[in-house]
Amino acid sequence: MPHGHRGSPGAGAPVVHARVDERNVHTAPVSDVIRTLTRPELDTMLDWAAAEGWNPGRHDADACFATDADGFIGLDVDGELAVTLSVVRYDATFGFVGFYICRPELRGRGLGMELFEAGLARGDVVTLGLDGVLEQESNYARDGFVTAHHSVRYGGTIDVPAPGGDDLRTLGIGDLDALVTFERAHQVFPVPRPAFL
Repeated sequence: MPHGHRGSPGAGAPVVHARVDERNVHTAPVSDVIRTLTRPELDTMLDWAAAEGWNPGRHDADACFATDADGFIGLDVDGELAVTLSVVRYDATFGFVGFYICRPELRGRGLGMELFEAGLARGDVVTLGLDGVLEQESNYARDGFVTAHHSVRYGGTIDVPAPGGDDLRTLGIGDLDALVTFERAHQVFPVPRPAFL
């Protein structure tokens, strides 16, 4: 269920910090480190997402990394990655939150909340989208997100004949401007996203 969040720009994610929020949830101890993830660590995020039963697109990591290489953060506990989050900024008006995953054996310790707060504090994005899960909807609301709509997902295998004919072709880099124009004209995405495409 996509959500939207409006907030004021912040100063960016601190490298190391701890906090107790208004819900009296104790979060990451000061020995835990919040940092920007490397491109190879995005593969870990994808593996964790698959283990949760999520189905990110086959090329989402590369497309999102090209859009905002600093948009992937993690929290290390005892030198090992414990929680991941992406806050990919498409421009100063729109970003998208995803890959919010804590290793199962570390859940319930407030580590995820600490990273989530750091991600939201990255700043300079007016509106954030979030692909959420129903079970967490009340938690998203506490952080200022409002439900935009609910999604229905289907799965299965379909038999599609191979395309043929001269009127079909694979898009290339020369089609990028036309594709961005098409997306804008048909409101496919809230902002232009040439790096993603």
